[in-house]
Amino acid sequence: MSYWLNEAKSGDVLPLVCEPVPLDYSITHYSNPSPTEISNRWEQAIVFKRY
Repeated sequence: MSYWLNEAKSGDVLPLVCEPVPLDYSITHYSNPSPTEISNRWEQAIVFKRY
């Protein structure tokens, strides 16, 4: 994104698609017997939507 920002002109838009993915694809913490996500992807998607 920083490279795009360096080259962007006034009015340029960077499309961003937030899509939920299966747990085995997300950033997880494996120290427990069952893996858990490190962050809340739903909340992150809402933040990105606001931007």
